[in-house]
Amino acid sequence: MFSWLRSLIKRPEPPSVPPLDPEQPQSSAPRSFACKCCGDIHTGLPDVTHRRPDAILLLDANARDSCFENSDGCVIPAGVAGPTAKYFLRGVMEFPFIGDGAAMQERFGFGLWAEVTLEHFESVIECEPGCAASHFQGIVATELPAIEHSTGVPLHIEHREHGQRPFFFVNDPDHELARLQSEGISLDKAFAIIHAAGL
Repeated sequence: MFSWLRSLIKRPEPPSVPPLDPEQPQSSAPRSFACKCCGDIHTGLPDVTHRRPDAILLLDANARDSCFENSDGCVIPAGVAGPTAKYFLRGVMEFPFIGDGAAMQERFGFGLWAEVTLEHFESVIECEPGCAASHFQGIVATELPAIEHSTGVPLHIEHREHGQRPFFFVNDPDHELARLQSEGISLDKAFAIIHAAGL
């Protein structure tokens, strides 16, 4: 049991995210961006990713050292941030582009975290090649830039194959994220999200 603990290693803390500048102009024209990882100029838009769930970022340094984490899963042990342990999976939420954005690329994506049960956490972390796909529920564990009230939103999670991160789908059809997933995202909204994320 808990064989997945061996695969969870410490990662450096991600940089803080600056607030959205309301004076920054937004444009519907296709743009390129400078990648913060490689420094190269890429056409199209980058996906917005989050390296850790918010619950871990809110911990002080000593408490954070008690957590187990890698780029796919994080665990806050019992007694660190409450009486019970908390389990988080990293996944993907995608939005199809509409309008001018559709001419540049098909979709815009978030890399974010969901809080799930131990059972579902283990089913993903311990997935080996050939393991069956699964579906389960979770809640958003990341406050997303330029999206109002994303933390705690219920999710349907689709675990795909070994080596692929799960897809996240918002259950509440009235939430902004659900509308963006079903109706699509404009180029201006995507730029607002990217700017709010500091990219």
